[in-house]
Amino acid sequence: MVKTYNSLKRYGYQPWRKGFIGGTFLNREDGEHRYIILQGNHRAAMLAHLGVKSILTAPVSGCSVQIDQQNVKEWEYVRTGRCSENDALVYFRAFFELTGYEQAERFGMV
Repeated sequence: MVKTYNSLKRYGYQPWRKGFIGGTFLNREDGEHRYIILQGNHRAAMLAHLGVKSILTAPVSGCSVQIDQQNVKEWEYVRTGRCSENDALVYFRAFFELTGYEQAERFGMV
């Protein structure tokens, strides 16, 4: 983490040289969106710590570019019966309701 922080502080985010931070969009039915980082979490955390407010990202190979709540019946695990529609939506909605502060408070960090 320290090496990543120092590199980003000195050289900035260089996605074409070091690889893109990648993820997928979650789109709620009411129009609310979240971008979930799937690769490059450490770099993203360090960039946020450095005050960077926006970055260029890329899709992750083999992963959905976006997941729409209204298409829940088509989600692979729901479609194949490995997850109920209700359970899938509970998990999906958690990305909009939980911020991460819950864990920070639990560990006395905030």
